Amino acid sequence: MRELKRNNKPTPKIVAAEFLSEDKLHDIINFTDFLHDNGLKLRWAARNAWTVKFFCNPIMSRLRINTDEKSWNVQLNFFYKYNDKITDDGLKNFVWENLYYSRAGCHQDADGNCRNQSCANVLGKKIDRVCCCGQIKIVNPTGQAVECIKALVLIAKEIVENAIAEGRIEKSNKNVSYDLIGNTPID
Repeated sequence: MRELKRNNKPTPKIVAAEFLSEDKLHDIINFTDFLHDNGLKLRWAARNAWTVKFFCNPIMSRLRINTDEKSWNVQLNFFYKYNDKITDDGLKNFVWENLYYSRAGCHQDADGNCRNQSCANVLGKKIDRVCCCGQIKIVNPTGQAVECIKALVLIAKEIVENAIAEGRIEKSNKNVSYDLIGNTPID
């Protein structure tokens, strides 16, 4: 706990060591090592939450440690923009099983409904009540779930690498992110 108090932007490993059980700690360290080994950067986003970036372009929306529940989760956004890149049936099933559906409080209108709730084509399957965020969320991923998340992260990284190689976005470590579909800087 002393390390957390001294460091107001600790690494996931520091927070995980303080709050997670040994098996969860092993899983998150394995995952963060994978990110580092693939040239991806964890950037502090909020209390006990980090975004994953490759040359300042978002790859994964959140790696979060819930200290109250003693759990960790991974959130990936915008997967629906990559429909043509995810071809493996097992990976498609993983995405469908972990969709984050519209819920109370999400983009809520005056009546308490998700104002951005929609029907969407997600990897060739029509899905109702999908939040506009296009998000999947996996709590305490282990084994095969971690492998699927790694595959999705590598697909997102490949998309950024291709956009850089084609000159659609710049290879930069400055804090500029791009919409990979529209190829425009995001403020």
